[in-house]
Amino acid sequence: MSNGAIQPLPPNGRLISAGMAGAAALGLLMNHYLIESHHIGKLLILCLGPIAFFLGIGGIVEPKVVWSVGKYGKHLPVIYKLIGGALGAMGVAVTIFLLLFIYRLGPPEAKSSRGLPKKVATSAKRTPTPPPVTSSEPERRVAPQEVMYLTYARPRKRWEKMDEAAVQGVRHDDSEGITTLHYTVGEHALLKVLWPDVLEVGDRFTVELQGANSVEMVDLEGADANARTSLPTSDKFVVVEIIREKDKIIFTCDRQSQKPYYASGKLRGDEARTTLLGTALRPGFSVKKGGQASFRNAHIVKP
Repeated sequence: MSNGAIQPLPPNGRLISAGMAGAAALGLLMNHYLIESHHIGKLLILCLGPIAFFLGIGGIVEPKVVWSVGKYGKHLPVIYKLIGGALGAMGVAVTIFLLLFIYRLGPPEAKSSRGLPKKVATSAKRTPTPPPVTSSEPERRVAPQEVMYLTYARPRKRWEKMDEAAVQGVRHDDSEGITTLHYTVGEHALLKVLWPDVLEVGDRFTVELQGANSVEMVDLEGADANARTSLPTSDKFVVVEIIREKDKIIFTCDRQSQKPYYASGKLRGDEARTTLLGTALRPGFSVKKGGQASFRNAHIVKP
């Protein structure tokens, strides 16, 4: 047989096309109604099923449409290739629609869009989570007037509360609920802004900060005793959260965990952490001399 010989079409072209369309329809239906799971087979059915279905329907009408898109249909007229290409493009469009709006890519949701009940996976080793403890005062918004401003007195090696005149020198409040600090005066190296309430075990403190040097849990009775973490330099407000637990203090900034640094007098690390967890700690943040910081939306939430 020469290279230019025409390849004959299969004798049962319509039957083969009908089988292809039926198999594609059956695969799409099973893919839709069976229990959800994510694997390559489901993705292949979604990608190839609509194309095979439309080409199969076209092949039932005219088998040459199916064979025109393959190597055995190179001799067929262009009209059949255009029809086959159009049917294939329709299948691609349907696939894109299914992936974008019906079967969205990503982790499976708690409940499918088709109303199927979620299959609850339980573990024999997992203990049920106890319900949260209710409190008579579940949340308190702290007003800027309640905040304490401290500066570090180097000769006396301790933090001291700023008097009213000094506070007026650093505080430029309050525009649309935002309190802004311009720390440009005085001989002290650092300004601390502290909330008056002590965070107990299980409490959570949240505040939006801008330009602060670090966020802290401070023990006013200790010599520079604190648990702190640095904040990223940013020109926007970041949401800072402190959670106090029995065996640790957790800092997060815009939902990113921050590693705390513990210091209590001459102690550092685990020794300081053990000491600080047994003391009364207040949340706050620090501003470097010559720096500017703003805060708003301070909340202390009880468990």
